[in-house]
Amino acid sequence: MLKRFTVTLLIFTIILSFIQFYGEEGNASAIKDFSFKQEISIPIDTSLEMAKFQPVDMRINFENPCWAKNETVRSVRVYYDNGYGFTEIESQIYDLDFIDDAHIRACSLVFLIPPEANGKEKYYVLYDESETPPPQYTDHVSIEDTHYFYEPISGQKIDFDYYKIIQDGYVIYGICQKGILLGNGVSHLVVKLKPNSTEFETVNADQFASFSMTYGTDDIKGEAGTDWATEISKNIIVDGNLMVRVRIKSISPERNLKTDNIYTYYYSPVAVKRLDANVNHEVLQTIEIKGNIERDGTYAHLSTFKSRSATIDKMNVGVILPSLHVYGEDSIIKEYSIPPDPSSEKEEWILSTRDDCDIGKKAWICLDDPATGKTHGFIFQSNTGFLKENDGLQVKTSVQQVVKLPGLEADAGSVFVARNTYEKGGKHDTTLPEGMNLTFNAEFITFEKGGYEAVDAESQIYQKMVPYKPIFRGNVSHEEKEEKYNLTAYVHIAPSFPLGSALSAVLGKNFSYLYAEVYKENSLASSGSVSRLPLSEGMELEFENTTLIQKIKIILGLFDWKNFSLTKKIIFPGLDKGRYLLKVYKENPLFRKERQYIGFKAVDVENDVSTHIFCRPEGVAMFSIVNQNGEGIKDAKFFLIKDNITVAEEISDENGSVLLKAPYHSFSPYNLKIFYKGFLRVSS
Repeated sequence: MLKRFTVTLLIFTIILSFIQFYGEEGNASAIKDFSFKQEISIPIDTSLEMAKFQPVDMRINFENPCWAKNETVRSVRVYYDNGYGFTEIESQIYDLDFIDDAHIRACSLVFLIPPEANGKEKYYVLYDESETPPPQYTDHVSIEDTHYFYEPISGQKIDFDYYKIIQDGYVIYGICQKGILLGNGVSHLVVKLKPNSTEFETVNADQFASFSMTYGTDDIKGEAGTDWATEISKNIIVDGNLMVRVRIKSISPERNLKTDNIYTYYYSPVAVKRLDANVNHEVLQTIEIKGNIERDGTYAHLSTFKSRSATIDKMNVGVILPSLHVYGEDSIIKEYSIPPDPSSEKEEWILSTRDDCDIGKKAWICLDDPATGKTHGFIFQSNTGFLKENDGLQVKTSVQQVVKLPGLEADAGSVFVARNTYEKGGKHDTTLPEGMNLTFNAEFITFEKGGYEAVDAESQIYQKMVPYKPIFRGNVSHEEKEEKYNLTAYVHIAPSFPLGSALSAVLGKNFSYLYAEVYKENSLASSGSVSRLPLSEGMELEFENTTLIQKIKIILGLFDWKNFSLTKKIIFPGLDKGRYLLKVYKENPLFRKERQYIGFKAVDVENDVSTHIFCRPEGVAMFSIVNQNGEGIKDAKFFLIKDNITVAEEISDENGSVLLKAPYHSFSPYNLKIFYKGFLRVSS
C-alpha cells in the first residue's frame, strides 16, 4: 500500500511540475482576464526535433498600452494554441520601454518552444491595460560575480574573477573577466562545466572556449591579445528567470586591441547547453604579427585539454576529443583527426594557414567523439560580413604536449577561427591594421550526444533566430566595484616534506604536503598548497647552449624568492567580506592512506587579514544512530561544532553509522548535533 501511494505521489508531483512550467492547457478563464492578444511569429519550423526547448528572444511592440511596473510585476503572458486550447508558457521580459510608471509600449520577450510543438501551433502574447496579478514563475537561472583561486602546486595558480552561471542549483558556465590559469591569460574565456556540477572546480571543467582576440609574438609567451587583459569594464545586464546576460569589455596590456563582448545564457531543461556571444573586436594600433604567424588574428577558439597526475586527483581533468568537423566553403562537411595523446613539445599544426580551410555558409565547426556523440562547437551567424578585406572565417588547429614528467602529463589542443588571411597562390597577410573593427554573433554549444550532425541541424535554427535577438550596444555601465581582500594563513606545528606538492606532481610519488581550503557558508571558496617557498608562475627549463652559471640561474629562477617565508603560508586573494572557515589538511601522510584533517580556524574578512593556525593530530570518532527497534537510521545529519562554527559534517549510512574527523582537542571539546528530517534529535 505504501509503495503504491509513493508511486502515485511521484506521478502527481511530475504532473504538477509539468503544469508549473508549461501552464494549464485550455485555460479559457485565464485568457479572459486579459484584454489584448497579439500573435507572435516564430521564424523556424517548430516541428523539427531540434526546435524543442529552443529559446525565443525577440522585441515586442504592443498595439495598446501594457500594464507593467517592472520585469516581474506585469500583465504580460505568453500562450500557445495547438488547436485544442491555450496553454501558458513561462516567460521573461526585459528592456522595458515605459509610457508612464505603470505602462509600457514595448519590451523584449523570452520563452522556450514547448516539447509538444508540431509546427501547426500558434503563439500569442496576452496583456492588459489594467493591473493584473503578476505571474509566479520559478527563477531557473542566476548569475554571480565572483572569484576562483586554486593553487595545486605552491606558486602554480589558477586565479581569476568570473561570472558564474547557475541553473536550478547546477553550475553551467563560468565566464572569465580577468586573471590567470597556470600562467595563461583568461579574459573572455568560457569554461563549460560537466553536467550536474554543483561547484565551480577544475575537476568539473568540461571544455574551454574563448572569444578574445589574439595574435602571435616572438617573445617567451608566443602570443598576445585581450585574453591577457587586466583593464576591464563589466556589468550584469539582465538577470531573469529564463535568461541572464553580461557584458565584459577589455583592453590588451599592450593597449593595441579591445574586445567588448555580450554573453547570454538561456534556460535549457535538457542536456544541450548554449551560450550566445555578441562579439566586438577592435584594433587600436597597427600590429605586425611576428613569431608564430599561424596566429594571425584569431576571433575565437576552442581549447581542448587533458591533464593526468599520479598523485593529485584534482589535476586529473579533461579529454582531447578525437575529431574536428568543419562545414567547408564548398558546402561539404570535412573531418580531421586530432591526436588524443600528442608527443611534440612544439605546436603540431593539423590545419595551418597554407591548408586554406575556410568555413562555408552554414558557418560551424565542432570537436566531437564519434563513439559517444559528445560534441562542443561554434556556430556563427554567417561566414561573411566581418571585414571589407580578408572577409570570411579560416580554421586552424594544433596540438601540443605541454608537460611530460614521471608524475604529471598535460596535453592541449586548440581550434582557432581566424581572419581569412590567405588564399592558395596568394600572399599571407600578417598585419592587423589600426581601425579594424568587426562585430559578429556566435553560439558556443555542447551536445552530450548527437555528434557533428546535431551541430549541423542546430546551425539552421540558430541562423534564423539570431537576427531577432535584441542586443543593444551602448556604453558599458560600470558596476559599483566591490572590494576584494586577501587572506594570508600561516600554518604552524605541521611538518611535511620540503616542496612536497611539487615533487609529488613531478615524480608521481607520494610526498607529504599541506593543503588548505577556505569555505564560506559551506561552499568551497578557494584552495591551495601551503609552503615556505613557492614556485615561479613561469617555469622555463631551457638548458641547451647555456653555461654552468646560466644553468644555476635558471634553476634559481624556478622559485618565487620574494614570497619566501620562514613559516609555511598561503595567500587566498579576491575574497568578499564575510566569515570564512579555513581548514588545513596533510596530504599523503606517512603510514596513512587518506589525508588528515589537522587544523581549522574561523576568520572574519573585513579587509586584508592574516591569521595563524596551530595544527593538531587528526581525531576520529565513530557514531551510530538507531530507532526504537535497534535499526540503523539512514541520512541523519551529524554536525561537529566548535565556537558556533561547523567544522565537520557527515550523513549516516544505511546502518546508521557515521565517521567524523577533526583536529584532536583534548581540553576543549566539540558540540555534536544530529538532525533527522530537519529536526534536531541530539545536542551534546
